[in-house]
Amino acid sequence: EAFTGLRKISGVVPSIMCMFGFNAGGGSYLPRQGSFLIQPKDTFFGLTGPGVVKSVLGEDITPDELGGPGVHSQTGVTDLVVEDEVAALRKVREILRYLPDNNGQAPSVQVCSDPIDRSTSAETSFGEPRWYVRLAGESKEIVTIWLTLGQRTLRYETYVMPAPEDNAAELADQLLRRNDRLVGAHFSVGHEDAIYLRGAIPDSAVTTDELDRVVGTLYQTVEHAFPAMIRLGFARRFAD
Repeated sequence: EAFTGLRKISGVVPSIMCMFGFNAGGGSYLPRQGSFLIQPKDTFFGLTGPGVVKSVLGEDITPDELGGPGVHSQTGVTDLVVEDEVAALRKVREILRYLPDNNGQAPSVQVCSDPIDRSTSAETSFGEPRWYVRLAGESKEIVTIWLTLGQRTLRYETYVMPAPEDNAAELADQLLRRNDRLVGAHFSVGHEDAIYLRGAIPDSAVTTDELDRVVGTLYQTVEHAFPAMIRLGFARRFAD
């Protein structure tokens, strides 16, 4: 019933999910159905827990490494990471101040001195606006593309995979060869040596068609490259 209810209100009524405690199995599906997912530190959710990983694969892994906020925030599953449950509830109240009750209402407007016709290249003290696009994939379950608008550029990136456990040098060589064939994007190493696909364009070049090209390029590149990359970087896990 919960899944059906969330599906019916999706795109109609915004929903905010908070993941508290330790959650494995079916209950971990539900939170990601919401509009926003907030996860405090020292919490876990995943389809299975460390005990099953140990019994099936013989590998020791902590709940935080398997399904903690550090993992889920990098893959785009978790939208916001906070210190504890109280901070999560405060964040819910903060978000609700900006959201309309449903899609039939306009969002609230905050009057400010920032001119509506200001160029995006002008200096601003309001930080860099950021958006994301989340797409369902085939070779990779979810592809989340982040778009960050700077003073003169639109930067974009998507998390591809964690740091490789095997064949790191060979994988790096393959990524450099792939970069030579890519236009408008490149593979790079990011937080905790994870692999990302990144790029940037001048803010003056941002159009609907160009955004469509950017999103399409990142999505198709990840879909094409991910299977070979993950098998090479985690070869022992795929060994018979």
